[in-house]
Amino acid sequence: MNGARIAGMRARAWLTLAAVGVLQACGGARQKPPTEPENPPAFGDEGGGGTESVPASNARVQAGIEAIQAGDFAGAKANLTEAVVQDPQDPQAPYYLGVALEGLDEMDAARAAYEKALALDPKLLEARINLSGILIDEGEGQRAVPIVEEGLKLAPDHPALLLNHALALDLAGDRKGAVAAYAKAVEKTPDDATLRYAYAENLAQDGQSDAVKRELSQVLGATKDLQLTVAAAQLSSKVGDHATCISVLDGVIAKQATPDFYVRRGRCKAAKGDGKGAEADYRAALGQDANFAGAQYYLGVLLDGQGKGAEAKKAFNKAIETGKGTPFEGLARKALEGSK
Repeated sequence: MNGARIAGMRARAWLTLAAVGVLQACGGARQKPPTEPENPPAFGDEGGGGTESVPASNARVQAGIEAIQAGDFAGAKANLTEAVVQDPQDPQAPYYLGVALEGLDEMDAARAAYEKALALDPKLLEARINLSGILIDEGEGQRAVPIVEEGLKLAPDHPALLLNHALALDLAGDRKGAVAAYAKAVEKTPDDATLRYAYAENLAQDGQSDAVKRELSQVLGATKDLQLTVAAAQLSSKVGDHATCISVLDGVIAKQATPDFYVRRGRCKAAKGDGKGAEADYRAALGQDANFAGAQYYLGVLLDGQGKGAEAKKAFNKAIETGKGTPFEGLARKALEGSK
């Protein structure tokens, strides 16, 4: 996704940190494994379900699975490395080894393990999900696309593959393909608010404002996640629905009034043409934190637009002073050069 990225999107298969088909946080900073589910996936399940337990191929693989379940990734690595040596033709061993290596944050080795598993069994959807996920995390969308698309030939409606397909196409710069892929992913996983937001964001980049508003209405009606709520509010303003942005942030600020939220609401008010309300929010933010560079910068922009050059320059200078090393320093310097 371009623009405001919601932390956490790419799908991962069982033991890589969630049950197959469950969409888990990813994209950007990778997260450590949480508690794992109890049942391994059905390897090569062309139906795309992948939630039924199947026997481990041998005792070493079983020991590796149990170690992963216990969070002992080092122990799992040892057992599964031995399992790979014992039976070089067993796809389970390198797949679960990849899972253990991800748990140890050994991503290059994990990628190689998943590649080996797929070489042994191209129908192993879990390995396709996890390998494409690693590539997505690394920004390698073009490399991830064919890996996912081969899986979709086997399981066209697999939610995790659909999600990674959309993310990979997005990273690869295929705008049309990404929008279509997000649409299908949302169709198959309609209750995933984060996924629906990603779809809305891509629709916005495609200029489909009415469709964006419909999707964001669904997001805001379904999510209780604060980050996602605020992001959806701001995206609403970007497509011209400033009233929704303000209303949503009214509710957020009523529960948690922070300088950041005041500035965000102020920006929505400014976009709506409510200069007085925007200024009140920026000053409320500065009342809580006089060194909040974002509030100083946006206050400067507002004052400059009102022809209050001296006050605007003061705000820009303060933003430069308090925002050193942040984007606001550069923005304020540029704005100061063009200030009236």
